[in-house]
Amino acid sequence: LSTTGVKTSDGALAYTLPRSSVTEVYAQINADLTEAINLLTDTGTGAPAFASKGAAQALKSRVALYSKDYSEVVTQATNALASPIGTFLSG
Repeated sequence: LSTTGVKTSDGALAYTLPRSSVTEVYAQINADLTEAINLLTDTGTGAPAFASKGAAQALKSRVALYSKDYSEVVTQATNALASPIGTFLSG
């Protein structure tokens, strides 16, 4: 798994890596989401197109669900639902 970029299309074509395992990919996804949760805030910007801490927590909950890590699902979903951004519709 590589997180480095290339600057040209020729460089991209020449840059080959073996396929990463599912475990490695999920580990990178979780690391990225943990970093996002730590860096993002719960305060809204007024524009719905910006990421928020609650959105990152909701996505991490979904990733945990796919990984069958149910305690993390509950933790992240609870945190996301407690986020002050957004509203829930009933009915």
